[in-house]
Amino acid sequence: MRPIFTLRTSLLAVAAALSTHAVSAQETTAEVQEAPAKEDSQVKLNTIIVTANKRSESQQDVPIAITAQTSAALDLKGIEGTTDLAFTVPNLTMTMEAISMTTFIRGVGQPGATSGQEQSVAFYVDGVYNPSPTTNIQGFNNVERVEVLKGPQGTLFGRNATGGVVHVITRDPSYEPKFEADVGYGNYNAISGRAYGSVGLTDNIAADVALLYLDRDGFGDNVTLGVERQGDKDFSIRSKVLFEPTDQTTIKLSGFYTDRESSQGIDRDAAPGTFGTTDEAFGPNVDAGGHQDVSSNYFDAGYIETYGGSVTVEHEFGFADLLSISAYRNDDVFFSFDQDSGPAPFVNADLSQFGETVSQEIQLQSNENSPFEWVTGLYYYNYNAGYEPLLLNLTSPITGVVTMNTEQTSESIAAFAQGKWDFTDSTSLTVGYRFTKDTTKIDGKVDVYVAAIDLTLEGQQFDSFDSTTIPGFEPETTVEEPSYKIVLDHKFTPGILGYASFSHGFKSGGYNQVQFDQMPDPAVEPEVIDAYEVGLKTEFLNNRARVNMAAFYYDFTDLQLATQVAGGSRTLNAAGATISGGEVEFELAVTDNLSLSGGLSVLDTEYTDFVNGPVYTKLPGPFPGGAATTTGDLSGNQLVRAPEFTFTANMVYVLPTSVGDFTSSINYYYDDGYFWDAANILAEPAYEIVNANVRWTSPDGGHWIKLWANNLLDEEYTSYGNSSGLGDYLSPAPPRTYGIKAGVDW
Repeated sequence: MRPIFTLRTSLLAVAAALSTHAVSAQETTAEVQEAPAKEDSQVKLNTIIVTANKRSESQQDVPIAITAQTSAALDLKGIEGTTDLAFTVPNLTMTMEAISMTTFIRGVGQPGATSGQEQSVAFYVDGVYNPSPTTNIQGFNNVERVEVLKGPQGTLFGRNATGGVVHVITRDPSYEPKFEADVGYGNYNAISGRAYGSVGLTDNIAADVALLYLDRDGFGDNVTLGVERQGDKDFSIRSKVLFEPTDQTTIKLSGFYTDRESSQGIDRDAAPGTFGTTDEAFGPNVDAGGHQDVSSNYFDAGYIETYGGSVTVEHEFGFADLLSISAYRNDDVFFSFDQDSGPAPFVNADLSQFGETVSQEIQLQSNENSPFEWVTGLYYYNYNAGYEPLLLNLTSPITGVVTMNTEQTSESIAAFAQGKWDFTDSTSLTVGYRFTKDTTKIDGKVDVYVAAIDLTLEGQQFDSFDSTTIPGFEPETTVEEPSYKIVLDHKFTPGILGYASFSHGFKSGGYNQVQFDQMPDPAVEPEVIDAYEVGLKTEFLNNRARVNMAAFYYDFTDLQLATQVAGGSRTLNAAGATISGGEVEFELAVTDNLSLSGGLSVLDTEYTDFVNGPVYTKLPGPFPGGAATTTGDLSGNQLVRAPEFTFTANMVYVLPTSVGDFTSSINYYYDDGYFWDAANILAEPAYEIVNANVRWTSPDGGHWIKLWANNLLDEEYTSYGNSSGLGDYLSPAPPRTYGIKAGVDW
């Protein structure tokens, strides 16, 4: 393992020359607390307003661990989409599997991306839950801010989540005409463009539209096929209409459409030492090409098309405010990949996924300034997802085709309430409760065609359940579970808030849709968490410094874990696990032109009871290679994708001149590594990522040019890894990318 914070000499020289500036409040926050001017004219940290408790509050006044960053702050750090957020948020890990974003917070996450399998970290856009990890990949354009809430969520957020919440909040249209646009070009023939426009249509109607475009070549080659890997293409459009018929009523209509192509997380190669089909003699992989090259016999590719919309209605009554959010989305996903990831045609997969989501949330919350604040509501959610079909092409040692058509329907109804009592001006108690009823049904069929024999497994038709063909299997399951929390917070001084909390949460189970056995798996049990946390939020040095810290302990029952099978993943339950750790985040406005920010996290994770965990033992070559699939006692092992230590730091320096401002930024991220599998065999080594950019802004602020570079050190690390009966496989993360952008802001 490399020493922590090891940077090359040239980078140290650059870092020494750079510093950072807390950019102006207009650029870095959506809402800034007014403060009287000081005689010393020293810059102060901006106050970011968040909605973690379903009401607008300063981030420093919310007694939970939350990281909120505005669009301008993210842009300065080179964070251009959801997949890059981990580089700036402590204890957040994001990986790519089959063009899906799998998210972990504090070691809690769902590594599988099978259709219908929801994540332990919930993803929201403007209060609307998106269950599919495949469609959670978004480029930032009209974003106002991003909030990352850590710890179990369920009391107030519509869908129960044991790990936390990533919430993207987009801008509302403005009545004043607004136009922003930029175009860019980078290596790998990357062409990009963004545009945002907003205008008032009448005295009480405003509308906006946001566009994003990206077209980039593949990062490496498929050395077996002699072609370039699939590149990245992204086109998305989002629009919002704001209608204010009265002073008390606001209606927002929003719609979106996204069309993406990418092979990130699909293109993969055998890990060094794995015997499989990676060499002519079926020997261990020796990385014949470069880090970005793969040697599969099948062209790996992924395509995503998704669209939807929502209607949000807010109305102010005399005693409370009413909020209604109605939403719909449709997801169509297709991806193909070489299951064995080698040059010989053994197992190839084509998967067509579909998903359709309908949700309705109604909230009623107090609006009077009193010692008691409350919010209550109802939530309904329906998610249809499956494969039509999942297709496996088998060549050796058996020649045949397996087709699978499945559909899983998840329906959830919940009621929730939360109240906050201010016992004194300094001390408050918050209590929240949600009761959820989840019903999940599965319907499907598997057909197996081997050589000249047509064998149809009619016993797999879950909709025509017959106890004589599938004894004991239930195609429908219902779960009724509570979520609750209690938080005590105290303001020691106006700039110091301390809190202690206990939360009980759960994530619903479901069925494994990717299964080819005669006997389908029983429903996966919900994972249940008891979470304890203490934290401290501080501001000092006349509001020029901010340090927030938290320590936590998690106790899991029936922790869900995805394992690899042919065509996808299968989720099982680990009986018990514990997680303990802490994190610190800091911001410092050193001068009017210089600011620093960053954070660090530590984790200690363990499966406390996992006696029948999956173990994949590599087999010697030359044939068949791969791995032997067995079970073993994995108690005492570390949890997957849970790095023991991470660190991030950002520096920005603004140099004002008569021809405009020059802003230099450098963002550093260090991860000391983790395991991809519960057996703790396939490890991701420590790695560090550096993003940097320099931007010129015209004196009137209307024009800008930016030079940027991501992964400046060209670090070779992994976007996704897994162990299965076919061996250990790794998918490369993006290499060094760089380019130039120019834009207008009118």
